[in-house]
Amino acid sequence: MVFALLQGTNISSSMRLFSPKLVNEIVNKLPTFLDQSSKEALLNVAVSIAVIAFIAYQAMTLALMSSKKDDRGMGPGIEGSRYKDKASGDDSCFADLHDYLFKEKEYFYEQMKLRRSVRSFTSKSVPMKIVQNIIKIAGCSPSVGNTQPWKFCVVLNEKRKAEIRSLIEEDARNNYVRRMGEGTEWVMGVSQLQETWKRPYLTDAPVLLVVCHEIFKTVEDKEVRLFHYNQISTAIAIGMMLSSIQDCANDIFQERRTAQDDQPNVMTDV
Repeated sequence: MVFALLQGTNISSSMRLFSPKLVNEIVNKLPTFLDQSSKEALLNVAVSIAVIAFIAYQAMTLALMSSKKDDRGMGPGIEGSRYKDKASGDDSCFADLHDYLFKEKEYFYEQMKLRRSVRSFTSKSVPMKIVQNIIKIAGCSPSVGNTQPWKFCVVLNEKRKAEIRSLIEEDARNNYVRRMGEGTEWVMGVSQLQETWKRPYLTDAPVLLVVCHEIFKTVEDKEVRLFHYNQISTAIAIGMMLSSIQDCANDIFQERRTAQDDQPNVMTDV
């Protein structure tokens, strides 16, 4: 009987259940044998059903939103869990971070934590595409006024690498003997430590990346010396370049480790 009454109202959407006009139409179409108390009871039942449906809809919406947050890896707590802020480099420092944010920061920190100053290289060639990507990443570094005062030079020629090594070793030797040396005893002592200023890795490495920056710039037909911020901007670019090199090295180490794990173990008699 109620279904027949609803068909006559021409309902187009569920939201019309809350329309006062719709409620009046339903009440007017009730059979005449119902008294006033029966009409009020039926109206209360209809309103109760509508309220229950609204509460159920809100509960489903909240459950759906909660499931989406869980999929993103966020913790159930509002403040998140307390973790060690490894990004600061201090293991005794704590910070309130969401789980998924901490995982990303921790991953980047663990990658950079593996960085080492390497002074021994193999002669194996490096794909030029990797070198180009390293320079592209370094070129994304910020600079004052977007001047980008740096220039990255790729050196592959053995003769050029030998010349660069000679210049750097001479400057390093002068740094010990002339700039830092005080008295004959210091100079004689340094002469016994020739390994200190030798740089054999400059010729052993298959590729050299030489970073230059602008010192002078022509402005209105005059040569003007640029300020120190060019050196700072170039230093930041070098830092990003070293980070990209470290990321490439981690990928290579992971590939070699995976290849070694895939190899079968062979037992031989000695």
